[in-house]
Amino acid sequence: MAMPKPANVVNILEAFLVAPELLEFQETSENDGLGAGLGIPTLRIVEMYERYGMVSYAEVKAMNPLKAVLPRESFLLLYAQLRRAALEHDADALNDLGWLWLDGRTLIEDPAIALHLFRLAAADDLPEAFFNLGQLYTYGIGVAVDEQMAQRWLKKAFKGGIREAALEVAWLYDARDRKGSCEASQVEADNRKAFRWYRKAARAGDTAAFARLGKSYLEGNGVSRHVSKGLFWLQRAALNGDAAAADALEYFYKDALYMPDPQGRMRLFWASYAEDLREPFESPSR
Repeated sequence: MAMPKPANVVNILEAFLVAPELLEFQETSENDGLGAGLGIPTLRIVEMYERYGMVSYAEVKAMNPLKAVLPRESFLLLYAQLRRAALEHDADALNDLGWLWLDGRTLIEDPAIALHLFRLAAADDLPEAFFNLGQLYTYGIGVAVDEQMAQRWLKKAFKGGIREAALEVAWLYDARDRKGSCEASQVEADNRKAFRWYRKAARAGDTAAFARLGKSYLEGNGVSRHVSKGLFWLQRAALNGDAAAADALEYFYKDALYMPDPQGRMRLFWASYAEDLREPFESPSR
């Protein structure tokens, strides 16, 4: 239950949060703002379990109404509901309103508003807000880039149950992504630490980390080379729909450096599998 706040705090927040009738909407259908695709709304896992029974993590995320493009009237009702809850200092509502201004899918994005709302939600120890602040500091949206600060927020988010945060931490450490261009304020590249965070993410069930972990094992990047473990994680990634992982498996068997494939059956299997994964996303020929 949200703790009551002093009247002056509520009044400041009420003035800060735009009233529904004064909202500025995004008119373009292109979602190409700086914050597009970043951050996460509150998962509300317990609420979803109570309403729908046992559902997967991915299904819980997909059910969040903020992820849908709503008609204008439906969106205004949702926004008004979140605003009322935020004025009572509900951390979930503060985070979700911040995400709306970060994402720019419906509202014209305003990273400054998003930053303030995420900070308020983080003050109430909301893990999703930790993750969102970590991404803002990672990419310099609404604040200056500060990867050390980003790392601190992301590690708190992972500890709080946001498994995607482990992959973000790994990227901050991974020299393959850093390309040697590190500023003094940035996290020092460390492939061993990157590997450990890829493993944390994969073990937590983050499918995006499976391929990274597999390649780390195959390349001996941050860990001793281990072909069978590398293949296991790459195959797991591909079987979870990662076409790039299926490509990597095709090339692995094509080179046949560590695993013989004299008749090319495994190479052809993964090439076909990658093509099948991409097929639903390809435009039909006219």
